[in-house]
Amino acid sequence: MSQRKIKKLKKLDKILLEDSDVVVESFGCKEKSFFEILKNNKIFLILLILGTFLLYLNGMGGAFVSDDYATIPNNPTVTDMTNMMGDVFSFVTLSNSVLANMFGVTSPVPYHLYSLLVYLVICVLVFAFTYLLLGRDLAYMSTIIFAVMPIHVEAVTWISGKPYILTTVFMLAGLVNFLLYLKTKQKKYLWLLIFFETMALLTEKVRFMSLLLILVGYVLTYWKRHNINISKFLMIMLGLFVVSFIILKPFIVNRINIVNSGTNVSEGIFYDPFFQYPTAMAKYLQLLFVPFDLTLYHTMYVFPIWLNWSIVLTYLSCLIYFYFKNKNIFFSLAFIFLAAAPSMAPVKVSWLVAERYMFFGSLGFAMFMGIIIFNLFKYFRLIAPTIFVSIVIFCTIRTFTRNLDWTTNHNL
Repeated sequence: MSQRKIKKLKKLDKILLEDSDVVVESFGCKEKSFFEILKNNKIFLILLILGTFLLYLNGMGGAFVSDDYATIPNNPTVTDMTNMMGDVFSFVTLSNSVLANMFGVTSPVPYHLYSLLVYLVICVLVFAFTYLLLGRDLAYMSTIIFAVMPIHVEAVTWISGKPYILTTVFMLAGLVNFLLYLKTKQKKYLWLLIFFETMALLTEKVRFMSLLLILVGYVLTYWKRHNINISKFLMIMLGLFVVSFIILKPFIVNRINIVNSGTNVSEGIFYDPFFQYPTAMAKYLQLLFVPFDLTLYHTMYVFPIWLNWSIVLTYLSCLIYFYFKNKNIFFSLAFIFLAAAPSMAPVKVSWLVAERYMFFGSLGFAMFMGIIIFNLFKYFRLIAPTIFVSIVIFCTIRTFTRNLDWTTNHNL
């Protein structure tokens, strides 16, 4: 190998390993509250909100599609607030009931606008979280990438995708308060973390566990930085998982029955893990990197098993490598499937693959891309901005066209 090639490889290795074991300027930043972060970055956030709103505007006039009919226009109890506060209470059903009483059930526009408003709040929370974790510049890049990702359209433009965005709002708010607690040691942030996790639980009885998994992942990644008693923390988290499972077992059983109601009973309620995980993980990574075959039925577009295993083994190898070489990249990659893990349980509580299941996990991908491009920019002043702009333009166009898919049942 020539000396020139060796130098290039060493340079690339240096780029990938930069900021190793760093939580960033993050905990050196002067802001000590969520609102301080917003105030000091208000121009960026205003532009972000305006741009994201315009990007999704072409999907706001879409009709009710698919499951929307059963939950809103064809639901005889949708306007009954007392019914919505009963045994099946969640913020999803409550919001549908409030909107139905305010605007009726003939026009889907108010329901679309509500989902878009929630998404704009999510984008702001994404910025606050990445700002605390990765610093201002990386937060700018990661948030922009997140805001335009086409994989989000199913959860945002499809009215029935509301459970995923509402749960994400509460979980992100919990993560922001967790980082603020580590930064300031003020117990009010710990109580806010508990409050928002409870709100996530009241929204979705399974996927709220994503927050617990991400907290475990964060502590295992950065425990040295914060001097955390890791054994005590893990015991607390294990207790929370056990208690959550015991309390929520009836809801989990009900969800299993719903998902498996149209399938052959002889197939069982468990996926084959040697098929499920390589298939789902490979497909999600492809949809994040190359969001072409976006569809409601991804089982039609799975890869050959050898390719699935190759992609998964490459991903796992990167996790092991970056855990020792660059904690920020490791946590970003791990975040993807820690967030999606409840939807990928071996018991059939969800379908095999769906874009809405990756809504929260896509933040990990956005952070990963932001870190790589930001480090490249330090050495390749023209190439890195070109890559970033190209990604944003491509994703913007793909999101715009994907919105059109969700406007009618025919397009879908």
